[in-house]
Amino acid sequence: MHRRAPWLLMIALIPLLALVAACGGSRMPSLVVPGEATDLGLSPKGLMGATYSLVAQDGGIRVLTVDEERVNLVGYDAEGQQTGAEILLNLQPELWAVDEAMLASAIMTHRYEDLPLVTLEGCIRSGLSDIARHVFVYDRGLVPVADGYGLVFGARTTLECDEAGANATVSVEHIIVFDADFNRIQHDRAVWIEKAPMDAVVAVDGQSLRAAWLASDGVYIGGGGAPVSRVVKFTDPWSGSEIPAHFFEPTPGQDVMFALGVIERPMATVGQGESYLVLHMADRADPSSLKVSRLALPEHPQAVAGAWSGDRLGVTLFAEVRPPHAESRAMAYFVTFDDAATAQGELETILGWKSALGKSFGMQELVMAYRDGTYAAAILYDQGMGGMIDLIPIESSGPMPPATHDMGWSDAKDLRLLSCGEDFLILWSDKVVRLLRVAPPYGVAASH
Repeated sequence: MHRRAPWLLMIALIPLLALVAACGGSRMPSLVVPGEATDLGLSPKGLMGATYSLVAQDGGIRVLTVDEERVNLVGYDAEGQQTGAEILLNLQPELWAVDEAMLASAIMTHRYEDLPLVTLEGCIRSGLSDIARHVFVYDRGLVPVADGYGLVFGARTTLECDEAGANATVSVEHIIVFDADFNRIQHDRAVWIEKAPMDAVVAVDGQSLRAAWLASDGVYIGGGGAPVSRVVKFTDPWSGSEIPAHFFEPTPGQDVMFALGVIERPMATVGQGESYLVLHMADRADPSSLKVSRLALPEHPQAVAGAWSGDRLGVTLFAEVRPPHAESRAMAYFVTFDDAATAQGELETILGWKSALGKSFGMQELVMAYRDGTYAAAILYDQGMGGMIDLIPIESSGPMPPATHDMGWSDAKDLRLLSCGEDFLILWSDKVVRLLRVAPPYGVAASH
């Protein structure tokens, strides 16, 4: 990507400000990101959930993908050009074989716990015939491990078990570590029945890998030879149709294994009360040892995201207020926490938008990343002009002007953001998976 001189950036800014003013809104200055996104040649289509996982490595990215027969690792440079591919696994039937020993430690609801293991094994065996066609890849399920890679993924199908009186989802989860020659040096498996995980992150311990799964009733830990066990219990289990705004972040190389932040509004059912960010940080050595904090929030945020800097967790929250027949407002806030889950300073407003016509900001997704000295929050939104992405850098001195990318009239979703060297890489899916490289100091020149 070519970097524009400061005067070129200001030229790019003029039409954008005119467009915003014409639509009845006002907001902080934005800079147009030059260049077009690259089509990675990957299909975002999947039967359920995330369809790929990626990490930044060697000045580019490595992407874990799944087709009908295999799990692949594909390399791209920072411009989105493919640099190589490896087959990690062939999806053979033995990957989904379930025995009584696995069922004895399975995560399941009570009505399945009451079945004899031999009965349960028979039900599962009959339902696993097509499970390989339903592989589920978590979006952060790929990590470098020493000179190789670790991954967490699962496969799901519907279990028909007359003895239980109802059908259920069954998921067979895998934690695998490959060495530099792509030989398997760790392989743990776990079975979930009627409690399929919603998300997973990983922790690297030398050449061993553990997984933390987020489920409707809490967070579970497993891998590295240890059975799956619950370390966070939700007082009110999450409904699949009413999952609260949250983030679930791993903490590479830290004493904390993961951070779970949840927006709670205790009195929402009666239309009253404040919103809170409830933050859980789990100790790496003993994940059941938790540090928990509760931060009162302005307005009622509808989205939240987090990213680690190495010793701090940066958190961005988005809230929109649309009173009837009045001016609408949207705000993005930022705050950091230390590894004891204690807020460092006050919430800071990093984006403000308002419309005298009462229009919506149209926020759809919020994600975060960190690179040396700079957090960044990316917001995918639509104000009736097609898909837009704002990337807001946040340095110790405060937020810089956001960079804006106009995607046109595409149906964008599955926003991703990661740091790659000195750049940020933004990925999303419409008909294909696309990548956009944003190279600082696009905002630095305009902010001085």
